[in-house]
Amino acid sequence: MSPPRVLGRAGWRYLRHPGTDRATLSATDDGFRLAGIARLRFPDGATQIRYAFACDPEWRPQTAQVDLRQGREKRFLHAEISPDRKWTIDSFRHPELRGFTDIDLSASPSTNTLALRRLALPVGGSAEIDVAWIVFPDLEIRAVRQRYHRVSERHYRYEGLHNGFVAEFDVDEVGLVTDYPDFWEQIPPSRRRGARPRSPRRRS
Repeated sequence: MSPPRVLGRAGWRYLRHPGTDRATLSATDDGFRLAGIARLRFPDGATQIRYAFACDPEWRPQTAQVDLRQGREKRFLHAEISPDRKWTIDSFRHPELRGFTDIDLSASPSTNTLALRRLALPVGGSAEIDVAWIVFPDLEIRAVRQRYHRVSERHYRYEGLHNGFVAEFDVDEVGLVTDYPDFWEQIPPSRRRGARPRSPRRRS
């Protein structure tokens, strides 16, 4: 098995309160991998989130791992998605997610990439998708509906149909977000410090 081949890296600064997120997108023998680490300050305190997603060659998530640390408290989430889109999360089946293809983190711009690459929308095209939405800091899973519209080559509009949230953002050549006005600001590569994202450790 060959090592993952890095397609792109990104770092963001959260504009609403202190926080950063860093992610690496890679190609693997089995498809693609997105891994990152976010350090955010929620009302309950400073929080560190490590996440990793493994996707098939069509950019459909197969596994998701999220490790959250907030003070002395630790929370973990592990999801497995079968080829026929049955979801098992922390060893429990979630029939309300049956048939869902996409997964999204509520506190990170990174997972937009997975949906955009899978959809491969033409300029002017749009699509509505059913999404397993991971809400922080509780790691609650919600079944929601979202819409993406490709405005231009690297500019998209996102709509959360479950909550009315609308935002527009830009992406780079591999689909990683570069500019998310009012929420996330890209950190220039020369100013990115700290460890590169690595996978959370699997819990049995």
